[in-house]
Amino acid sequence: MRFIVLFAALILAAPAQAKEPGKIPALKPGMAYSAARGALIAKGFQPVRSADRRDDRCSAGRQDVCTAYPETVSCDGTGAAACRFIFSRKDGTTLTVVADGSDVGRLKVAVVRRSSGKDAAWQRSGR
Repeated sequence: MRFIVLFAALILAAPAQAKEPGKIPALKPGMAYSAARGALIAKGFQPVRSADRRDDRCSAGRQDVCTAYPETVSCDGTGAAACRFIFSRKDGTTLTVVADGSDVGRLKVAVVRRSSGKDAAWQRSGR
């Protein structure tokens, strides 16, 4: 009987934990973008792929980022070399992740912020 009660409690608690509407997962600045991406996907976020497959989303020399990560909104070629990525979840929560790094293998999370659902729609539309 105790097993059934425990099992029922786990089943009922799981959906509540999985949804957590609006909650932004904690991603630490300096975390590898590839690890952050995996953590977001594990929390139910999906990369928002751009309908626009033009190479100009990424500056010269940064096309490796656009190729590796189709959720890339833009990627600068100078300065901090910031790249921006969009993720969304079925509950409507949309995030923009900004990562810095000189190449695709060195991207590190700088900022994670809540975005408008309009940002995801814009990304999907190909602008």
